[in-house]
Amino acid sequence: MPLLCDLIDLPTSPLIAIVGAGGKTTTMYTLASEMAQRGKRVITTTTTQIFYPEPGETDTLLVEAETPALLKSIDEAWQQYHHITVAGTVLRTDKLAGLQPEQPYELLMQSGADIVLVEADGARHRMIKAPAEHEPVIPLQANVALLMMSAEAITSC
Repeated sequence: MPLLCDLIDLPTSPLIAIVGAGGKTTTMYTLASEMAQRGKRVITTTTTQIFYPEPGETDTLLVEAETPALLKSIDEAWQQYHHITVAGTVLRTDKLAGLQPEQPYELLMQSGADIVLVEADGARHRMIKAPAEHEPVIPLQANVALLMMSAEAITSC
């Protein structure tokens, strides 16, 4: 069975925005895991909000709002990990706030990452979602966009 990363034609230095509903987080962590297993340095993040990663979804979590401090932490984390999840701040015990729209590109260019994956839309577990005025929050310089929709939305029609 082919891996997800084999089904997507990725450019050099991909900055991927994942938007829509129905599987963004799972897709982000699956693709990150596959790329990390191939020896790539992978950063996963959000420009909206995200739940804390579940065990096994990432190698480590870094929470830092300021880019210079975040870059320093990432540089240290690369010594031990291939997949780093980053967030801007802690919102509550189960939720993290994301980065500013320009930060994922800065991380791609300055952190040594081979790929940055960004969950750029909130859906609150909906099966399908249309854009709102406030989201998606596509990171600046994103060069791949994955639009998600739950397969259940198709089968329940």
